[in-house]
Amino acid sequence: MGLFLMLCFITSALIVFAVALIFNLMSKDFFVKNPLMILVIGFGASTIVGSLGLFIVMRVQTKRMTEVRDVLDKIANGDYSKRLPMPKDGSIFYDLLLDFNKMVDYLNSTAILQNDFASNFSHEFKTPIVSIKGYAEILEKRENLSEEERKKFLKIIIDEADRLTNLASSTLLISKLDSKQYLEEIQPVRVDEQIEECILLLNNAMQKKNLDVEIELSPYTLHANADLLKEVWINLLSNAIKYNSESGKVSVKSAVTESCYVVTVSDTGIGMNEKTQIHIFDKYFQGDSSHLKKGTGLGLSIARRIVELTGGNITVESKLGEGSTFTVLFPRK
Repeated sequence: MGLFLMLCFITSALIVFAVALIFNLMSKDFFVKNPLMILVIGFGASTIVGSLGLFIVMRVQTKRMTEVRDVLDKIANGDYSKRLPMPKDGSIFYDLLLDFNKMVDYLNSTAILQNDFASNFSHEFKTPIVSIKGYAEILEKRENLSEEERKKFLKIIIDEADRLTNLASSTLLISKLDSKQYLEEIQPVRVDEQIEECILLLNNAMQKKNLDVEIELSPYTLHANADLLKEVWINLLSNAIKYNSESGKVSVKSAVTESCYVVTVSDTGIGMNEKTQIHIFDKYFQGDSSHLKKGTGLGLSIARRIVELTGGNITVESKLGEGSTFTVLFPRK
């Protein structure tokens, strides 16, 4: 605004000077004898220049407001790919528009997650239902099946029904966790003892694959929801078993540092590529695209959310064909 007024003043002065030159008024001492004419001519020039300048500014601002309105209409109708045009840095509206565009970025990512969730949810529920229906129809229509075949098909139906039950339970759990800002029923938990208990629970599964288990746990007491924290260790250990190779190794270690308590669960299994690592904590994502190793695709999503609500974080490092290491870190308070 200050620059605009200065330009108007300079332009008006130039107009007054130009008028004086055109009518040869300066040589006749016209302005000396009629000093009020300077104000009259200056006021007229200022009015003309100001009106013209204001018209130009209003046209520019109207165009910008139209653009902003169009963008806001599209965002309001669900098109989160649009962004408000950013002014030059230093403008009084810069921070406001920057925060607004950040909010739209968040809405866009949320919309993408919702769409992916709906698509994956539908697919994951549909698969076992189709399988159950297909094998049930075989049992109904084919009377010449052997007893062995009948038992085989019935086992598939039972397994798929169990999978559907687990999927429903996991979906309900992750929905509840996503809606929470904090966990209830917090109590002191000896993490090292809880992990050892989980290892014992999964001992039979480890023996079936002849896995070697290395345990190095430092004592530590964490204030957490014991049942939910147990879900984290069960999930990480189950994955270390499921995706490990025969006669492989599972390593479970923990350490207390000055700033945090760290737990690592490692395996010598199939590992993951970079793309899989990026999405491994996404809902319904399964690194095994063949789905030969059955699961809900929600285990790691649940584990991450529980760890976050407990105040920690979880990361993964992996090399394809060499194995994976999941690291859970809880800050010491």
